[in-house]
Amino acid sequence: MILAIATAIILTMNVILLTGRGSFLIMGVKNMHEAAKARYDIPRMCRFLGYMMLVVTVGMVIITIGSFLETAWVDMFGTVFILAACAIVIFSMYFINISKRFRREVDENGKPFDNPDDPKLF
Repeated sequence: MILAIATAIILTMNVILLTGRGSFLIMGVKNMHEAAKARYDIPRMCRFLGYMMLVVTVGMVIITIGSFLETAWVDMFGTVFILAACAIVIFSMYFINISKRFRREVDENGKPFDNPDDPKLF
């Protein structure tokens, strides 16, 4: 029962992230200054993390179904799926931090930022 509640909570967070409004769930974004937030495409980052969490949610659903059915092979498949999801999460965190895919080159008025790699903003 507790596993089903945890799965429902993770699924709710997943839906919030997939809509692009879950920036309050991302620790680094929540602590950024407004000038630094303007340099990132926050809704795009939220959707990317939502897709990443979708893999974790599917694994949680498989484990929850396995615990209700009380079959070992479904639990084992869910555990392997969660381990694969952990590898995907680690790669995704690396990808978000290294890639410039989520950085904006211009502000909302169309003006380019002075120095996109300014360390004072982070």
